[in-house]
Amino acid sequence: KSSPPDLDVVAAILKHTPHDGSLLDVGCGGGQLITRLKEDGMRVTGLDTSHVCADSLNAKGIPCIHGSVFTTPIDEQWDVVTCCHVLEHIIDLQYFVSKLATLVKPSGKLYIEVPDSERYTASTPFQDYNLEHVNHFTRESLVTLFKPFMKCVEFSERNIELADGSLYPAIYCVFEFPRANNYVHDSKMEMDRIIRKLEQYKGKPLCLWGVGQFCFKLLRVLIDNGFDVVALVDDNPYKQGKRIEWIPVVSFPPEGTTVVLTSRISGGFIKAKWPVIDIFDSQIE
Repeated sequence: KSSPPDLDVVAAILKHTPHDGSLLDVGCGGGQLITRLKEDGMRVTGLDTSHVCADSLNAKGIPCIHGSVFTTPIDEQWDVVTCCHVLEHIIDLQYFVSKLATLVKPSGKLYIEVPDSERYTASTPFQDYNLEHVNHFTRESLVTLFKPFMKCVEFSERNIELADGSLYPAIYCVFEFPRANNYVHDSKMEMDRIIRKLEQYKGKPLCLWGVGQFCFKLLRVLIDNGFDVVALVDDNPYKQGKRIEWIPVVSFPPEGTTVVLTSRISGGFIKAKWPVIDIFDSQIE
């Protein structure tokens, strides 16, 4: 890493980071990058195998975990995870990358930077082929490495200015999870919101209106959370008279039950005849 960090790296990271976002720098070293990003308002954390680096940063008020993604249990996730000039030193790349992915929030980004093997120069013969660099990356090989876990959304070449004024060729990629990953996460958050809304009705008899795929999902969650679902309502005669779990499908809400609308179809008709809880209303909490 250059010291101080290049402005184009800082700009590339900030572009993908929410205001006051959280960031973990894996292999942070002396912390030049996270020190600068902290000045820009980010909530930064470092991770490094050197206890000297970790102790130094912690003493400066910059949180740093002494450890490795291989051996240190880390449950937290960050908006952005950066890993600059580390992958070229790692032998077990697949496992390392899989662990990196677990540190990124479902909607977060991963910034990876490595030496650019396609632009090595011979000014110092074989300088880049050494005992420390066990991997050499091109754009294609870097993207391919992460493909089972995340997709590349930005790529660029850059040159790092070293202390002697020479330029060191590098490439970086910004990765994010495929939309399907976010969809699963967002769906869980939406289900949690619905359960919070219905919490006030726990202990009261409920009936779910609309026996479809969402009803099947919600019913299981409600049962597991201790709700008293006594009936399912649907105007389809082929469904009436059947049971799901042990709960009967009927044509009208039983008297004294609270009606939970689980279908967007015919919602207006149902609301005109019965007082219902519309769980699709994003304003309810």
